[in-house]
Amino acid sequence: MKIRSQVMNHLVSIIAKYNQEVDLSRGLIYTRCGDAVSDEELAGMAFELIATGQETLASALSSIILYVGSNRDVLNGLREETKYLQIDDQTRKLSIDDLISSTYVHDVVRETLRLCPPSGGGFRKTTKTIEIGGYQIPKGWNVMFGIRETHLTSPIFTNPNHFDPSRWNSKTMAGNDQHYHYLPFGEGSHVCAGKETVKIILETFLIELVNGCDWVLLNENTQIKYTPSAFAIDRLPIIVEKCISA
Repeated sequence: MKIRSQVMNHLVSIIAKYNQEVDLSRGLIYTRCGDAVSDEELAGMAFELIATGQETLASALSSIILYVGSNRDVLNGLREETKYLQIDDQTRKLSIDDLISSTYVHDVVRETLRLCPPSGGGFRKTTKTIEIGGYQIPKGWNVMFGIRETHLTSPIFTNPNHFDPSRWNSKTMAGNDQHYHYLPFGEGSHVCAGKETVKIILETFLIELVNGCDWVLLNENTQIKYTPSAFAIDRLPIIVEKCISA
């Protein structure tokens, strides 16, 4: 707690200095309720990224390697969609427009985060007495919500234990409200501050991965532990080789 307090104070001072030099950050970030985010709240978001971002990002990246490596049809679909991008580190770099146009890449990332969210759940404290499903939860109680359990029991996902990126393009899914059914980054005013950045990183990694190499899972029946973050118990051993088509 002492280290957290020191880091938070340092972050607040950096944000305050930035506000004095360039009066842009204050008031540009708002909660879903429309309230401006304070310097202290912004510092809290930054601290969350520093403290938890590395482990959860590593979890998501390893899950992508696992699920795409286990589903050759998905790998082929990704290569078919992204081969037209003609990415080259020297003359043609990946752009945001490329990511926007790569809808199947987006669907694969979403399906990976649905089936194996990096964080298993979240904690909240009730600000008032509420009733859910006939059960009363008193004010001041700590409540935990399960992210993976929500994804696997939600009625909008058919065959929920099956890795199927195409579900996100189905007419059935398009007609469903995914709010509170799909929440790999949490929900509400405390949603992950790095949500959009993480999605860009994952999609960029996926495009570079499928067009840059082939890989073989040495254990196709690897088991995953889901707490505190999702990781393969055997550390996901693989053999990586240069992609023939690269």
